[in-house]
Amino acid sequence: MGREYYNGRDNYLIYVSETSFGAGGSLSVSNHFGKVQNVSLNMANNLVSSVGIGEGINFNNTQLGQFDISGSFTTKPTDFNYLLYGIGNVRAGDDSTATPYKFPESPQIGYSGAGFIPTAKLRLGSKAIASHQTKDITGVTYDSWSLSGNIGQELLSTISFTGKTVLRGTSIDSYLPISDRTYVFNSGSVVWGASDVLSIVSFEVSCNLNPYYPVELNTRYKKQPVLGLREYNWSISLNMYVDDTGSIMSATELLSEFFQGTNAPKDSGALTGDDLTITIQEGVTSGDKVLIIDLDNSFINDWSESPSLDGNVTQITINGTSWGGKTDTLRYPIKWYTTT
Repeated sequence: MGREYYNGRDNYLIYVSETSFGAGGSLSVSNHFGKVQNVSLNMANNLVSSVGIGEGINFNNTQLGQFDISGSFTTKPTDFNYLLYGIGNVRAGDDSTATPYKFPESPQIGYSGAGFIPTAKLRLGSKAIASHQTKDITGVTYDSWSLSGNIGQELLSTISFTGKTVLRGTSIDSYLPISDRTYVFNSGSVVWGASDVLSIVSFEVSCNLNPYYPVELNTRYKKQPVLGLREYNWSISLNMYVDDTGSIMSATELLSEFFQGTNAPKDSGALTGDDLTITIQEGVTSGDKVLIIDLDNSFINDWSESPSLDGNVTQITINGTSWGGKTDTLRYPIKWYTTT
């Protein structure tokens, strides 16, 4: 045939854990990232060109530099197994209300069990009429991950990653539509502290792993990375309201949390952090899906509000940071289960 274009809707993305850095592994279409919306893949040879005095004004020699491969994707999650590369390796729980699935925070990249986060192999497949194409990216590490939601819309998750190398192929997998439901931000709760409920309209929670990728002699590819400091940041938007109910946190009470005082910013001294728990919940009926984002020692860094003449309710946006997942023997920032 003549020219054939690749259509973005005919792509798929799957993964498998590696047993050593860059080793790859056997992929399965059941290891998916939910309903992927877009993928960005970037590769660079970082070419090095040279010329010397007396050789004219044009380069006359070009060589290979260090090879870089990075990318990102956004998905509508149907579960959160893919976050093992951004949190920890061993999944606990059994998908029930009493014992939800959860990943413990691991401090390092490696392959020796529960205390390490493995690297992954990703496959980006492009289906076509005749000329299929796959790109297998090995030695993949998450640089960051995020979860976000807006009222009445599906939850979104964005992953940023770096890989070691890539191999192109022409044999695609039998990838099928995902029948699992996504998470819709219609119901649930946001709790600040022990029990004070916030009525919000949107949120985003992100985790930056700050990995360092060593580069050494004898190879143009990255070495096994080392994790840096794990940083949790978040943003929440809510309508400005007053509510004197004991279990409800109003905007005025939230402003006191920002000030770390009463009516004015605190001048000095130690800060007091609070738990931040975001629950996305279909309902309370058996079979309903629930996600819990559970962070401790949370602090509000900045506050903004913008009243206007158009008559809409004034909204507040707060941005903050948290130390880590809430401690339950280990730190578990993400839990999910099917209501039983």
